[in-house]
Amino acid sequence: MAIRWREVRVFISSTFRDMQAERDYLVKVVFPRLRQRLEPHRIHFIDIDLRWGVTREQSDNDLALELCLQQIDECRPEAGDLRPFFIGMLGERYGYVPETVRTETLQRYDWIPDYPGHSITALEIIHGVLLNPPMHGQSFFYFRDPAFMADVPIPIRETILDAESVKAAEKQEALKQRVLDSDIPCMENYPCEYAGLRLNWRLLEAHLDEGRRAELEAFAADGVINTDEWDRVPAAMQRDMPKLVTVMLDGLEEFGRQVEDDLWQGIADQYPEILQEPAEAELDTPAVERDAHERFAESRLRIYVGRGDIHTRLCEYLDGDAREPLFLSGPSGSGKSAILARLAAEYPGARPEAFVLPHFIGATASSTSVPSMLRRLCRELQERFELSGEIPGNDTELAGTFRAFLGMAPETERIAIIIDALDQLDARDREMGLHWLPDEFPANIKLVVSCLDDPGGSALLEELTKRGHLRVQVEPLTDADCEAIIDRVPALSAKALDAEQRRMLLENPATRNPLYLQVALEELRGFGSFELLDDRIEQFRSAEDVEALFGQVLERVELDLGSALTEGLACLLAASRAGLSEAELTDMLTDTASAEDMQVVLQQLRPYLQRRGELIDFYHLALQRAIVGRYWAWAGDPSWHLCLADYFDTGHVGPRMLAELPWQLAEAGGWRRLYDLLADVEFFNALWDFDVFETKSYWSQVEANSKLEKVAAYRPVLEAPGGYDVWRIANLLNDTGHPDEALRLQEHLAARHGERGEEWHRAVALGRIADILQARGEFDAALRLRRGEELALYKRLGDARSRAITIGKIADILHIQGERDAALRIRREEELPVYEYLGDARERAMTIGKIADTLQARGELDAALRLRREQELPVYERVGDVRERAVTMSKIADILYTRGELDEALRIHREEQLPVFERLGDVRSHAVTMGKVADILYDRGELEEALRIRREEELPVYERLGDVEQRAVTMGAIADIFHSRGEAEEALRIYENDVVPVFERLGDVEQRAIAMGKIADTLHDCGRSDEALRIHREEEVPVYERLGALRLRAVTMGQIANILHARGELDEALRIRREEELPVYERLGDVRELVVGRVNLALCLLARDAAGNRNEAVSLLRQSLADATRLQLREAEQIAGTLRQIGEEP
Repeated sequence: MAIRWREVRVFISSTFRDMQAERDYLVKVVFPRLRQRLEPHRIHFIDIDLRWGVTREQSDNDLALELCLQQIDECRPEAGDLRPFFIGMLGERYGYVPETVRTETLQRYDWIPDYPGHSITALEIIHGVLLNPPMHGQSFFYFRDPAFMADVPIPIRETILDAESVKAAEKQEALKQRVLDSDIPCMENYPCEYAGLRLNWRLLEAHLDEGRRAELEAFAADGVINTDEWDRVPAAMQRDMPKLVTVMLDGLEEFGRQVEDDLWQGIADQYPEILQEPAEAELDTPAVERDAHERFAESRLRIYVGRGDIHTRLCEYLDGDAREPLFLSGPSGSGKSAILARLAAEYPGARPEAFVLPHFIGATASSTSVPSMLRRLCRELQERFELSGEIPGNDTELAGTFRAFLGMAPETERIAIIIDALDQLDARDREMGLHWLPDEFPANIKLVVSCLDDPGGSALLEELTKRGHLRVQVEPLTDADCEAIIDRVPALSAKALDAEQRRMLLENPATRNPLYLQVALEELRGFGSFELLDDRIEQFRSAEDVEALFGQVLERVELDLGSALTEGLACLLAASRAGLSEAELTDMLTDTASAEDMQVVLQQLRPYLQRRGELIDFYHLALQRAIVGRYWAWAGDPSWHLCLADYFDTGHVGPRMLAELPWQLAEAGGWRRLYDLLADVEFFNALWDFDVFETKSYWSQVEANSKLEKVAAYRPVLEAPGGYDVWRIANLLNDTGHPDEALRLQEHLAARHGERGEEWHRAVALGRIADILQARGEFDAALRLRRGEELALYKRLGDARSRAITIGKIADILHIQGERDAALRIRREEELPVYEYLGDARERAMTIGKIADTLQARGELDAALRLRREQELPVYERVGDVRERAVTMSKIADILYTRGELDEALRIHREEQLPVFERLGDVRSHAVTMGKVADILYDRGELEEALRIRREEELPVYERLGDVEQRAVTMGAIADIFHSRGEAEEALRIYENDVVPVFERLGDVEQRAIAMGKIADTLHDCGRSDEALRIHREEEVPVYERLGALRLRAVTMGQIANILHARGELDEALRIRREEELPVYERLGDVRELVVGRVNLALCLLARDAAGNRNEAVSLLRQSLADATRLQLREAEQIAGTLRQIGEEP
């Protein structure tokens, strides 16, 4: 059971104008520190500062005294658990003495007549403390040393600081003596120093003409008249200065420390537990995490009003039968977190039997990570319902476990899961999308999430919208909501706006945003001048949105605490990747200000920041945008990123350096520095272990934005690998299209591990060598290596899993070489039983998929389809592996495509693959799938759209990833389109320059052969038949025969038949069609190629013009037309035209 939140209230009593500096120091420095110290103990600290808590109307009606005394009453111990404290600050001024007191006030406070001629401040002290002995131990007084007044200009001193009269001075001394005689704790003669006068330009505009203002601006343009500048104020203006300025004081630190110590000890007397540090615990333990989320939710409800209609709709959803999630969307600051906090707090009251599980992203350091969030949700479900099963340590398996636990929860239990602020997830998790979020839940489980809906949109919002989940939009506040929020402020800090001030504030449409209104009220809460309050409210009019209002907050902090410190701290946070620690900020700002000064700025911005472990980051992105707009030269200004890069470039490779340094350099466009950093082998290896994906991404960015290349960076390693740990570099080079260099390093690793007797590591290196050889088409060498060395090592080590994986790769090679029966036998007899014995359902499903691949290649499409749908797909769905499910659906689509079911294949690609890869942030798989969509569009004759996809959605991805092989494949597909459009020369140029050389360098003999075949087709169309025939016969067919690529051989034989047909060698062309081309398509079930092949056979028969040939040709054409029309192939119209040409109706 969580400890409920408590409150302590502190009433501040003093005269106003002469104590402005002290009150500001307390409100802006001391009290924020106390709040920060108390919040871990669930104690709210509330200060009652009545500088403008008395409205104009109340003052005009002599209600000021009654309001002050009433506020003291509300802080009395009798008022529930409120624990009052009283701070009295006394200088030389006695303060305002009311001429009359209302009868009602005298009736309520019948002791007032005993103290005639007393000021309101004195009456506060008498009522709150001196006549109330229980308050003596909870009151603290502070008397200011008047020595500083000697430095204050006489007009200011006499009007603002000095006693109003001799009699007033006597009363003030008597009041001080009475306090001292009561034994109440008192700090006498606290020091301070005169620091100048702060001008209020708005008041100056009202009281001084333009010429006189110009005289002041000449030496006080910064808004401050320094101690040595008073003499420059014209004498005629000096008498007006007291009503236009505020006295500034320095040296209040000793006073502030004493107030903080007094209050802390006083609070500790009531709540001794604050003297102990909150219990240390792992942040991922359920109780501590649960407590943090409860605290976060409560903080969002302190000034929550209205939104009853949204709350009702959310409750109706939780009570209803809908199985899909519901998402709440709205602009930044619209109150989404507060709405969900209320739902989490109140729904259990309406449905006591329900289990409500809230997760507020940003509430803790770990809450922003999807794996940590899923782990927490799983633990909570497991603990609540005593679910069996392990929560995996492997992050990739968590989504499946989450789904499994949801399915295991008792159907009789109503469960409501609430996840707030998806847009606050870590950047990497946002890029990965919502793969972890099921599209549908059991009937008894409901999920509510919230997401930002700002101009420009977000990928997460777009994904939620595409999914078609239920949506509730957060609308702007109503007038009544705004009024209610303003009414809550006096309840928290005794500040009250009169009717006219409310009207002024709410005239601004931006106040319909809850964040805007609360920031404005927070600014007013800390504003100390009643006289200037209207002017401050008027200033809000110029802030049209939250971002602009945060600009005013920054301006105010600059004026209070210095522009250099404010700008430096704000810009460092804005440029950071995910926040900075206080220690890091202190280090970087050492030359600008002290650590204490930095703390003061942080405390001023604290309501708008969040802590993620040690890191301080923005909670509201509008503040970050305001900082960039205010201080940065332009949105992409690299200066602050470079500043952070310099700071983190320490030479000591640790988590913070790895997270920040390369990211900052990339953001700044410092490609040479990033190149040098990645070229450092020690740093590269640490970064690879820290995040493989990011390491590859950084190299991709370097090569895309400069002429620098990774191969050059690692040339010293390639030339002398003996002195380096190189396996990570080898993997990088192989993964990014540099197999020769990778092979050299892997061979070095295999030899070194062999010399050291490290058999397992040697086996791994040999396997990677075999992978490279296989990718280069050197299948016999790869097979020899796997059978002769790799397999034997794993067998000797007793590593059954690794041995099974190697056996599977041997089967891969046999499959490619056309030894399909042998491949099937190995899969079924040697690989599959190992995974079944190990209980590895996922690897078993992968092997089933490989068996289906072989069956598909043998033309056994129905059997392959059955395996995929019945034995492979269900496993991925059960374990929640959305990526492998999408890959399997792609294989199913390939079968359907081969069978001519283009519509269904296209639907699968677009609806069941692309959204998954988008959610996963798997840009490569997304590009591959777009390529398959382009294939179908190409076959349908939609050449322009196919070309657009290739150029805009496929090619740029491979270039960014450095995937030279897939780029070459895509360039070949682009060349195919040019060829089909009749632009043979351009097609030939692409094949010869951008395709064939790449596959030659990669050693990919199959892809090279395919590209050479395309060149031959183009040459044939250009009239160069002999060269085309040579390429087909010498550079294609032998390769496909060696690889066992039956379909590719059949396609090539068809191209040879085309050339022979054109040259009049009809008998040989017919033989090839009947014996070497069409039977292969029939056996493979390749309907599309059958259509084309039958048409070509019919044309050959018509060309022979022999008896019976016409009837067979017409029959073939009609059959082909029916299939082409059904498949929506672009050849359909051509076939119909051929029938018309020979006098037959289509």
